[in-house]
Amino acid sequence: MGLIKDIYLPGFYNKFADTVQEVIPAFDNKEWKDRIKHTTWVFHESLNADFPAAVKLIEKIIKQLRADHLGEDSHLN
Repeated sequence: MGLIKDIYLPGFYNKFADTVQEVIPAFDNKEWKDRIKHTTWVFHESLNADFPAAVKLIEKIIKQLRADHLGEDSHLN
């Protein structure tokens, strides 16, 4: 496995951010250093609810990622 910054290449993260924003409107795109902080903050705020609600939100994100054809095998630069 490479560096974490190489996992979140701009192309991947931009598409990821667009997809997650469809489910969590507070999510927006940032520069790389701010991406991880922002992702952590939004997920913490959004998933800090009761467990069943958090699971449903994660399921919605996964369904949206799949609908947008974005997965672990996506290689966007």
